Amino acid sequence: MEQSYYLLLGAGALIMIAALFLKKSSSASAVEATTAVNRQADRAEMEKALQRFVKQVKDENDRLSGEVRATRQELQQLIATVEARVQTAEMMITQLSSNMASPTVAVEHAEESPATEDTLALQERYSRVFELKKEGLTVDEIAKRLGAGRGEIELIFSLASPSERGSAHEA
Repeated sequence: MEQSYYLLLGAGALIMIAALFLKKSSSASAVEATTAVNRQADRAEMEKALQRFVKQVKDENDRLSGEVRATRQELQQLIATVEARVQTAEMMITQLSSNMASPTVAVEHAEESPATEDTLALQERYSRVFELKKEGLTVDEIAKRLGAGRGEIELIFSLASPSERGSAHEA
């Protein structure tokens, strides 16, 4: 009977040791399970944060793309306007150079066309420029008085015949 007693005592001790190991392994697996759950939660939070970030980047990209498109359209409109103005200026230059190339033809036809008034107004303006020069005014002062540009006044003096220039300088 002693032997059975030892046998029971040994079996009990084995059961107790096994229970301790199972308890430790179950608590370790509980810690691992908690850690796994925490990792999954962290991963889910990171995915949500990345999705928000990607959405913000896409929204910002769309906004900037819209601004670029609008700016491009504005620039295209400005270019079209400038091109139209350049064409107009080129036509005016062509007309002026053709008028300057044949001044006798312009004078002969001046009496027949409405340009007669313009020619008379220009002649009066030129004579007024030389009168102001005779009074001793500078090019800038003449330009201010006549409401013209400095370049226009200088052009008038440079295109004037030597006799007109001399009479303007004598005063």
